[in-house]
Amino acid sequence: MRKRRGILAKLQRHPITFGLVFSGLFLPGVILYAIVDFVSTAKKKDDQAQSAALKGEAAQFAFALRDDEGIPLVDNPVVLAPLYRKNQVISIKKPFFTYLLNRANAKTFEASNLNWRPPRSCSVDFPIWNSQIKSETSPVNLIRTCFATVKNDLTGRYLYFSLRYPTDGVIRHVAGEALSAGSSVRLEFIGAKTTKITLVYGIPTLAKERYPSQKERFEKVHELSGYYADDSRVLIRSISGQAYEKMLELGGRGPENYVTMLGRVDANVLLAANENLDDLTKMKIGVEISDVESSGATKGAVVQIPSDLKGESVISLEKLYRTQVKSSASLDLYDFSTSKDRPIWQSKSLAATSGPPPSWLQQLSDWLADLLVKNLNFRREAEAAKQEVLGPGLFLTLKDEKASLPDIATRSLLFLTAALVIIVLLEGFWFYIVFFHVRGVIRVAFRFTLSPLSRENLPSYKWKNEITLLGRIVNLLIRKLRSRGDGLRRSQKRERDKAHSREQHMKSRQRILDAMGHELRSPLQTLMNTTKGDDLRVLERMNRAVEALAEATSIEQGLRNNRVVVTRGDLAEYLQKFCTNMASTYGLAYHGKSSNIFARYDEINLEQVICHILENAKAYRQNGTLIEIRLSENEDAITLEIFNQGPPIEEDRLDAIFELGESTGGEGNFGQGLFVAQMYIVVGMKGSIFAENQGNGVSFVIGLPKHAS
Repeated sequence: MRKRRGILAKLQRHPITFGLVFSGLFLPGVILYAIVDFVSTAKKKDDQAQSAALKGEAAQFAFALRDDEGIPLVDNPVVLAPLYRKNQVISIKKPFFTYLLNRANAKTFEASNLNWRPPRSCSVDFPIWNSQIKSETSPVNLIRTCFATVKNDLTGRYLYFSLRYPTDGVIRHVAGEALSAGSSVRLEFIGAKTTKITLVYGIPTLAKERYPSQKERFEKVHELSGYYADDSRVLIRSISGQAYEKMLELGGRGPENYVTMLGRVDANVLLAANENLDDLTKMKIGVEISDVESSGATKGAVVQIPSDLKGESVISLEKLYRTQVKSSASLDLYDFSTSKDRPIWQSKSLAATSGPPPSWLQQLSDWLADLLVKNLNFRREAEAAKQEVLGPGLFLTLKDEKASLPDIATRSLLFLTAALVIIVLLEGFWFYIVFFHVRGVIRVAFRFTLSPLSRENLPSYKWKNEITLLGRIVNLLIRKLRSRGDGLRRSQKRERDKAHSREQHMKSRQRILDAMGHELRSPLQTLMNTTKGDDLRVLERMNRAVEALAEATSIEQGLRNNRVVVTRGDLAEYLQKFCTNMASTYGLAYHGKSSNIFARYDEINLEQVICHILENAKAYRQNGTLIEIRLSENEDAITLEIFNQGPPIEEDRLDAIFELGESTGGEGNFGQGLFVAQMYIVVGMKGSIFAENQGNGVSFVIGLPKHAS
């Protein structure tokens, strides 16, 4: 029981120390447990999310492969996989050539209603870098090309082509004129032999033959004709094609006029004698576009697409991978009909995207996550997803080598670990402060409290921090308390001596006042008995002051003790007479009735009050102005105003000026005048007095009662 009482006593005496010890063990343990739980939970959730994400990405990639009008990219992954490729002939499964204007739609044909595009796997976009067709400050225009052949084509051996480019308007070629007189497109096929074909625009044969009077309806549709090089005399009759113009909004730009040409050329025109249709895929193709005005002048520079220039594929395996697979997982594409072990295409063959490097904070977070995951035995296996593509035999797999944790989790883990380290350091620091500094200060203060008169030496503090500063302050307080105790004992002795001296002085002063009052009363009474008129009021004023001071023990009490005799009198007659007598002394002007305004007041003390106020008004009035005394009445009271033009009184001092000792005068002014005025008016005559700023001056307002209260 003793031991228990001892522990409880220590807990009661040192709650902060034990609290620090407990928190030093508990808080790091809680955070350490939180880190372990956080890593395991984040790993589990990330495994689930990553598995679902990979399955979704595999399904999206497979669906994107299907969406290409029956021309799968997997048919020729070597050619169709790269994001950027040159103009070349692609082998497709079915021809895309058709006549845009034909007998079936001729009656209702409108070029603005056409909506035709070539297969996306065949299409390549080339930017116009230096063209005056559009402003150079506007977004880059694109030329879209497509060249393709069909194996085992029942209609013959053809090369199908499509071309779309922006133009302000197509100028048709007129038979017999030079090819450069109208808009044209030159195609250069470089293979075993080089063939240059110039395509020009003309009036559609169907429109010319069947609707000659409706030419304006067919202005936006054109028939394509092909010539060798620039020779307008050598027409290539094995070229068929049409083109149409339409306003399109592409790439976030406003509506612009585009011409789209669609045609086919007999492969024999392009192939050498010993070549077959497959040799077309080996050819290099160059494009040159010339846009002219109606006058025949070339409109800006000729747009050229060299045969070795690469454009961006509208759709490709690489593009689909970069857009559909956000996780950057490794993708393998298999065709089990040819080989089950070797994929026909792999994403690891792509160049790594040059994204911004991770920040130093993220690198540190990843390093810490790797370290903790390995030490906590949270190893992660690679996640994989499998998806069928375009029927049996074609499959793709997505495999992702998992990171230790997701980026956001590694950063949170870093901050949790940092918090743990900071708490441990703070706990150690506070242990050191409490046990080596605070407890030392407590011991010194405790010993001094138990023995305040002890003279033991105080400890010295070498370090400079808040706790040692507290120790120095405690030492200083102890020294001051010791010094104050010594001084207090000395001062108590001095106060006892002073109190005795004051007592003797008060007794002596009272005897003097009594003697003065006795000596002054008799002569004053004699003068008052023999004096008449205004001088009698002066003597009465002196008599009252002598009586008050004779009975007073202080100045304030003496002023308060002055006798006030209130009678009813004609205040108007009194003031008019006062102003007449004092006009030369103060410079007065009276405003009010000359008589018949009766109030209750003490003539002697009221005169003293008015004189005190006039002394202040005279000191502060503006030079050359008179002090105005105004008198007015109502049913219950009389109002007396004393106004002088001059500087106003500060608002916060309007009440303070009536306090004893409050003075703005020079040496010898003790601040008694307005205090006496307030005592006589408020206490003696039961009236009121206050000061207020009015316009360009200050007014002291005195209120006196008409009737006895």
